[in-house]
Amino acid sequence: MTIFPLSGLGPLAYFQELALQKNVLFEVCDHFPKQSFRSRFEILGPNGKQRISIPLERINGSKTLTKDIKISTNSNWEIEAKRSLKTAYSSSPYFDHYETDLLTVFEKKHTFLVDFNCAFIDFFNSHLQLELNYGFTSEFESTKEIDFRTVDFEKIESLLVNEKYQQVYYTSEIFEGNCSILDALFNLGPLTRKLILPNN
Repeated sequence: MTIFPLSGLGPLAYFQELALQKNVLFEVCDHFPKQSFRSRFEILGPNGKQRISIPLERINGSKTLTKDIKISTNSNWEIEAKRSLKTAYSSSPYFDHYETDLLTVFEKKHTFLVDFNCAFIDFFNSHLQLELNYGFTSEFESTKEIDFRTVDFEKIESLLVNEKYQQVYYTSEIFEGNCSILDALFNLGPLTRKLILPNN
């Protein structure tokens, strides 16, 4: 079984690799790492890439397991995130098409980060027909045969980075590849599936 970190709004490279698998286990029994794309995502706004982070609560400090990580209720980060998305993508071709469903996921008060991320995995699974079956680890194992847990998908180029698409703030000199999958979705709509799974 292939094992992955869990990120609901991860970079395009993450979803390109994830979509190649039909059955995966998401790691939830490890100590949650700091500064991880599991709890943040990057969008492309008028001033370039913008990082949006989800505030967290670690009940056991650095020893808190991923499955026990809670989303902090001490800030209005969802409001700021939705505002940033509207600023960045309201003029994109498919923003109006996906806005209601996506913002509904943001507005739901998820207690745990795992539930928040899974809600978006389910969204993309359904809307892009990824046919991904997933489960969760029941204990931490240091080695797996096919293991993507230590891959930093933010720092690797997407598999198809040279296949540029029209971005809202794209110029002929600059293409910001490997943003959150949201960037491709709002600009390409259903064709995002072809970007992730070009041979399907």
